[in-house]
Amino acid sequence: MNHKLDNHPISERMIYVNDLQLANDVPYETERELEAAATGNREMEGGILLDDNVRICVPMDLNADAIMRQLYMLYDALEPVDEGNECNYSSSSARIIL
Repeated sequence: MNHKLDNHPISERMIYVNDLQLANDVPYETERELEAAATGNREMEGGILLDDNVRICVPMDLNADAIMRQLYMLYDALEPVDEGNECNYSSSSARIIL
C-alpha cells in the first residue's frame, strides 16, 4: 500500500482536532492517561507514549454532501433499520456524525 506523505505544517485553512478517540478506540483507561497521550509527549519527554510512537494527521473533508453520502452507504450496507441492526446503525452513524 502506498500513501503520499507530506512533511510540512498544517495549512491555516484547516481545523486541527486533537482527539485520539476520533479515528479509533484508544488503549487508555483513565481521562488523565488520555489527556497525557493527547499532548504527544513520548516517555523520553516525560509523557506516556512509547519512544517509537509516531503521530500522523490524516486530512478529512467534511461537508453536507460527504456526510450524506456516508449515511446512504451505511443504509445500503445495513438496509432498513430494525431491532436486529439498530445497534450497528447507532454506532456507525455516531462515527460519521461525531
